Amino acid sequence: MCVKRIYNEYSVKKMLYWLPRIFAILYILFFSIFALDVFSDPHWFIALFMHLIPSSILLIITIVAWKRARLGGILFFLAGICISIFYHSFAVAVPAFVISVLFLSASSIKKT
Repeated sequence: MCVKRIYNEYSVKKMLYWLPRIFAILYILFFSIFALDVFSDPHWFIALFMHLIPSSILLIITIVAWKRARLGGILFFLAGICISIFYHSFAVAVPAFVISVLFLSASSIKKT
């Protein structure tokens, strides 16, 4: 009984460690897909760079969050607010808020 409880606690900690990181990578890929529509433009390289700015910012936040989960949770929350303001859509920002909650819960589990 005790071994099963220890195994379950270990698997929950492991899941809470990897789940926000995987979701963050998938969210970055989701934003990067929108950059693929620029290849018909004559200045496609500049347009591609401009379309990948949000993905680059999210990638930097993910790199910070990889080592410091609490700071990453706060940064993803702020990114969600910025995304909902700039894109005028709360639906696009919901994954950032979910990732924020996952990073914050991972940091609180890690402390105990």
